[in-house]
Amino acid sequence: MALAKEKSRIGKYGGGNLWVLAVTEAGPLGSEVSANWLNMGYVEMTDIDDNTDTESIPDETGKEATSLEGDRKVTCQWTLMQSDNELIEFLNDTVRGNYYSIYWDGGAIDAFHQEWVFPICKIKPAFKLTTGTRRPVMEASVLSNEAAISFDASGTGGANAELPTASYATGVAAIAIAADKMYEIQPTAV
Repeated sequence: MALAKEKSRIGKYGGGNLWVLAVTEAGPLGSEVSANWLNMGYVEMTDIDDNTDTESIPDETGKEATSLEGDRKVTCQWTLMQSDNELIEFLNDTVRGNYYSIYWDGGAIDAFHQEWVFPICKIKPAFKLTTGTRRPVMEASVLSNEAAISFDASGTGGANAELPTASYATGVAAIAIAADKMYEIQPTAV
């Protein structure tokens, strides 16, 4: 799929579904099955921030000659549409000291489901409820993976952790995330 101006690529509706899987700080062990993923429910709004610091390097005249890349930080926030006791307990207590893989179905754009897989994350232990909406925000920092990580999308198991049963990528053998790549977006035909 090439970059182009295309009306079918405009996503009017956000949301989607969010799933989390308990993993180690090195990522999934490979034995996780689709039933181990926790369904966080429907998402009202998502904010993904992939930001790399840059430093301007001037030449002898003071004009910018080049720019150096610095540290990269990826954070995600999902506004969840439910606020039951189990979810609040998970966001405030269960996440403490634990690592998670996160799968987010970002909806369909240009006849493709955008399935985001974040292999190693730390979920911030916090929640805030506002009367009237009662929609907590789940915030996660995406961590760098030292080795390549793959998720089985076919549902056959094997050496890789399985994606949740809600995944649309059933026709793909595996979603591979290269070492030092912080996430993968899998476009799957609608």
